[in-house]
Order: sequence, then structure tokens, then C-alpha cells
Amino acid sequence: MDSSADTRVALLSLHPEWAQAILDGRKTVEFRRLAPAHDISHVVIYATRPVGHVVGYFTVASVTSGSPTSLWTRFGGQGAISRRRFRTYFRSRSTGYAIEVGEVVRLKDPVALHDIGDIRPPQNFCYLPTSTFNLSLAAA
Repeated sequence: MDSSADTRVALLSLHPEWAQAILDGRKTVEFRRLAPAHDISHVVIYATRPVGHVVGYFTVASVTSGSPTSLWTRFGGQGAISRRRFRTYFRSRSTGYAIEVGEVVRLKDPVALHDIGDIRPPQNFCYLPTSTFNLSLAAA
């Protein structure tokens, strides 16, 4: 979990089914309507209610932008999502983003956000100080 000072760590809110799919290796791409920072190195996975905890993290292999059609053509089979749900998610969007999942780490014991810092679950994603990421999750 080595993060250099010139990269960012994102905290991403995911429904428990998507968080589990990433942790299980069934979902190797996370689709987003908003662009993540260009220097993102890791994504911390916050599983929303009823879980309500950070359950793991992954390294970012790459981020690809493109039309929803091009993203589906390239990554549709890796997103653990039906084409219908994908199309609904990207409805009225001309550009989307595919975050390719690198190495995944499942936390042995999920961590509450308040144990990481004064952080609220983000609607989409927010950025964590790299030191918070290293210190809070290193022992987990």
C-alpha cells in the first residue's frame, strides 16, 4: 500500500453488491460519470448501508474516458453490470470514465469512517490525505 506524495487516494462509495464484486474479482472496472483526479493511485472502497464501512481498497491500473458506447464496447464484460443498467446510469451523458481495478486488498476487519477521520460517506468520491490512507488502513 505504498503511495507516493504526488498521487491521490480516493474514497469511493459503492453499494454493497458492487463492493463485493470488486473484492471477489468479478468486477474489474468501476464506471463513473464524473472524472476522477488524473493522479489517483488507490481507491478506498466504502460499502454503503447496510454495511456502512470501508471494506477494502485497490490500486488504479488506469482510467479511461470515452463515450458510454465506447466504454461499454471495451469494458462492458468487466463491469458486473447489465447493459440496461449501464445505459440507465449514463443516460444523457456524452462522456464517462472507466477506472480499471489493479491489485485488490480486502480488509480482514471492516473499518468505520470515523476511525479513519472526520469523514462522511461521499455521494460519489472524495480524496483522502495519503497519510490518512497509510496510517488508518495499514494495520487493518
